[in-house]
Amino acid sequence: MTIFDILKEITVTKSELDFKNPEIDKLYDVFMINRWLSMVEAFIPIIEACNIKISKKSHYNYLKTMIPKNAIFFNYIKKNVEINQNFEIIAKFYKIGIAEAKIYYNNLNIEDVQEIESYLKNYARF
Repeated sequence: MTIFDILKEITVTKSELDFKNPEIDKLYDVFMINRWLSMVEAFIPIIEACNIKISKKSHYNYLKTMIPKNAIFFNYIKKNVEINQNFEIIAKFYKIGIAEAKIYYNNLNIEDVQEIESYLKNYARF
């Protein structure tokens, strides 16, 4: 069983979960269930209302009752991260990660970055 099976139980099947089963008890994470369900804008008020300290079983029963029975596609919203091309050039040249390349970038001027890019184009074989 996965978290997506639990979400299906809440939104479609509406059956009882056995929280005495250690696998289900371990898998049922209130935070993650709330996070996935809040991806559907219509469910946000329902999620906000149960954002209190209650047992996993109570949480499951509340959601099972309040969320309409319907097959739902959960579209995960990812953080949109734009990576500067200069960061990639620096990361390749120094063989470091993007996060560290951002720090290096702050200490270099644009001419240095262009020189590194020229070197990589002409001499480096990656």
